[in-house]
Amino acid sequence: MKKVYVILMAVIFSLTACEKDEKNGNTGSNGNCTSGHICFTVNGNTVSLPMKIVAQTQGNFKFEHIDTANGHTSVDIYIDDLTSNNYDFGNAFGAPGHAEFYYRHGTSRSNLDFYYISASLGGSLTLTENNGKYSGTFSLQVKDQLDNSQANITNGSFKDLILQ
Repeated sequence: MKKVYVILMAVIFSLTACEKDEKNGNTGSNGNCTSGHICFTVNGNTVSLPMKIVAQTQGNFKFEHIDTANGHTSVDIYIDDLTSNNYDFGNAFGAPGHAEFYYRHGTSRSNLDFYYISASLGGSLTLTENNGKYSGTFSLQVKDQLDNSQANITNGSFKDLILQ
């Protein structure tokens, strides 16, 4: 009877371990974000999305993810240049080292569940460049434009993004 109990416990343990590994596959914690993605945690939910960098006509750069296949989800980070540096989400627009963050989700662009913006509430982004690939980490406070609530974005990271 003891052997059956030990075997049963081993099977339950191995199934639980596999389930946990699958759930933790693509997270932003500790910089373990998949290449070409942005990852972060907001309100206890981990977000992992493909990301790209595009040059803007104003001379700044935009890290962006837009998905309209299943409703509307977008993440945008604006910075003044692509220099390996520290950027501040709390700086005023146009100030050196300024960064902006936007995260929207809903059934459509006009029917959003939330619309988080950095709104100069504080936070930082560290950007590094290696052979034309950009990686970094970030954390910040955001404000929901729909209901004025605030949230913290933590464990933010992106890896090996390329200017397109």
